[in-house]
Amino acid sequence: MAGKEIASSIGARTLITMLNRANMSLLELSEKSGFDIFFLTDIVSGRLPAGPDLWMLVALGEAMELDVSVSFTPRSCILSNQSQRFA
Repeated sequence: MAGKEIASSIGARTLITMLNRANMSLLELSEKSGFDIFFLTDIVSGRLPAGPDLWMLVALGEAMELDVSVSFTPRSCILSNQSQRFA
């Protein structure tokens, strides 16, 4: 999978998770954020070629009244919380 495809897939999953956490529909998000409903639909369906920009996810999170935090963690930490590697 190429970089843009990965970004599109991660962006779609991220926005779907945000919508679920905020208990909000795409239509509600469109109305609160000012982003076009068709554009948001393209994001969640993975049709946006390079995925959403980080600033866009932050703006959408604000519209959903979610606390936004960004972290980059090695996958080994996520996959194994019992790993002794960082002990």
